[in-house]
Amino acid sequence: NLTGLTCDTTYHYRAYATNADGTSYGEDQSFAPPCLEAVTVGSSSPYFNTQTLQGDITISADIITARGFQWGNDTSYGNNLYDSGSSPFAAGTYSLNLSGLTCGNTYHFRAFGTNSYGTYYGADSTFSMPCMNLTTQPAGSVTQKSAIFNGTVGATIDNINILGFEYG
Repeated sequence: NLTGLTCDTTYHYRAYATNADGTSYGEDQSFAPPCLEAVTVGSSSPYFNTQTLQGDITISADIITARGFQWGNDTSYGNNLYDSGSSPFAAGTYSLNLSGLTCGNTYHFRAFGTNSYGTYYGADSTFSMPCMNLTTQPAGSVTQKSAIFNGTVGATIDNINILGFEYG
């Protein structure tokens, strides 16, 4: 177990063994302990035009002074959503609501965390905003010659003009 390492510093190591015939060495390996590791966990859509973004700060070598998400229409992001809670933040999972989104758009986002070593980012992820939330449910009262279709309409951006089922 190696202790006292400095984050974001690359360390090299290799195995060795010595016997009466001499010393042999294994291949060189390297690692760099992270100063902060932000993970983009995912997203869910609890309400129409709102998305809950989920992140996780799994490692931090110092006090976490800020955390949140970058988001936008592409990987340039252009927007920051900060956790408005009290700093310092503890490592672990967090969720923030992003509202005012446009139906039919695909958005990119990634988690971030900041400590005294800098700001570190999770991987890019995407979500799409539906214009209507529809759920098709199992058919009921099924007989040899008939069935009743069931479905649920959730949030929509406009009034629904036609509602029905396709079958075949």
